[in-house]
Amino acid sequence: MTNAEVMARNAAHEVGVYARQPVALVRGRGAEVWDADGRRYIDFFAGLSVSNVGHCHPAVVEAVRAQTRPGNRACAGISTRPTCGDRTNRSIDSVGSRS
Repeated sequence: MTNAEVMARNAAHEVGVYARQPVALVRGRGAEVWDADGRRYIDFFAGLSVSNVGHCHPAVVEAVRAQTRPGNRACAGISTRPTCGDRTNRSIDSVGSRS
């Protein structure tokens, strides 16, 4: 799909809260991103954590793989990992000890 095709397809489903740029980013690596038309850009946008490590940083990709290998949580009301409670309690304990 081209940038124009992606933009047209998405426009039918978006609420329109934010103004859209006429580009559809389809992949990223490090500080670079590519649009649907194959153009390469340097990503200067301070987005959600990519500004810290870049796109597809190998350490982040491996961490995500390791976390998703056993399966993702299906529902907030169902515990699927025995260690989740331990981690939560340690987090609460560490925050509580600072006050």
